[in-house]
Amino acid sequence: MADNWAEGRIALVTGATSGFGEAMARRIVAAGGQVIATGRRAARLEALAKDLATDRLLTRELFYTAVTRAEEAVLVVGSEAAVRAAVDTTAQRATGLRQRLAGG
Repeated sequence: MADNWAEGRIALVTGATSGFGEAMARRIVAAGGQVIATGRRAARLEALAKDLATDRLLTRELFYTAVTRAEEAVLVVGSEAAVRAAVDTTAQRATGLRQRLAGG
């Protein structure tokens, strides 16, 4: 698999404060992707964000999902410019499901 396999992709990683979720968040960022990391332990999310030291954030759809599904808090890590750019970015749907269902 190429080193940049996640470039241009955005992933919502749940359970990113430990175990498999944390490992996936790290791997996606290392491969050039953007990650929205969620988890129950805010301190561990902050530590992950500091460790990754990235402005690879989210789209407005994923931001909305994170905010509306959070039980206590959402931690957004990044510069103001990066957050504004993320909120202005619409998610691209690249699953191809619509074409498969349409028989194309």
